Amino acid sequence: MPSPGLRKADYRKALGLALVASVALAVPPDAAAAPRITLAFVPGETPTQELGRVEGLSPGAMSAGLGDVAPTQTYLDISQGNRIFSSLYGSAVPSLFTIGGRVPPPLWDEVTERAADAPADIVPGLLASTLADSGVAARADRYAGATRLSVVDREGRVEESGRCPPRGCAGVTVVSTSVGRLPRLIDALRDDDTLIAIERPPPPEDRLLSAGIAGEGFDGLMTSDSTRRAGLVLSTDIAPTILDRYGIEVPDEMSGSRIRTEGEPDPAEVASLERRLAEVGDRRGPVIGTSVLVWVALTLLA
Repeated sequence: MPSPGLRKADYRKALGLALVASVALAVPPDAAAAPRITLAFVPGETPTQELGRVEGLSPGAMSAGLGDVAPTQTYLDISQGNRIFSSLYGSAVPSLFTIGGRVPPPLWDEVTERAADAPADIVPGLLASTLADSGVAARADRYAGATRLSVVDREGRVEESGRCPPRGCAGVTVVSTSVGRLPRLIDALRDDDTLIAIERPPPPEDRLLSAGIAGEGFDGLMTSDSTRRAGLVLSTDIAPTILDRYGIEVPDEMSGSRIRTEGEPDPAEVASLERRLAEVGDRRGPVIGTSVLVWVALTLLA
């Protein structure tokens, strides 16, 4: 008859094997290997040069929207992968917040009705819902604040990430962080993991949002087919980039393009681009205003 000590050792061994088996069954094999994508929002007014000094981060500038847009609109544009001029909406975007993991239904109804009346295929929350349909989670850190709206789904819900392992939560996670913590997040990237750093909107006057991307295949200046300009991407390029990383087809309602990199990762070049675009913006107003006055004058003469 086996000794009590032997039976106890066998019991511990069997218990350990059972725990390992339960963990293996709880986590699908492909889930562990799936890319982990982090949207890291850094403080507003973070200059491009500061992000450019982060090792492993390919710098760029990001257009926050068309016209003067509220931060809420930028987050919704990311969530829907599409955008239009703010003036084309029938009303201003409401101030949004989440309670119990969702935007209050009356506010979300206002968002969806506003989008439905817009002269374009605007679907707030399309990114998170498209990911969910393919079994990929999209979550936000409890301290992410309004940036959580980047991963709101079509029902106005935002899943909370809770505690994540050092490598990060599976799927897509939105966090609010500092520039100083980005190196640690980048060091944790593995395989097809991706980190996209974005300055919190709105941008300071006459300046784009600072941005950066890190991960396998990114080494240069951020760009996309939306802009075809090295160093410049759009807020609507975020959703197609995430979906492409998971091999998920981009919905027709999304107008953005996948972010890629080209050239050398030179933050000074991005800063120069920002200055040039700001100068164009300063000249565009007077030119448009003069053109309107000329046409009004010609109409009156006619």
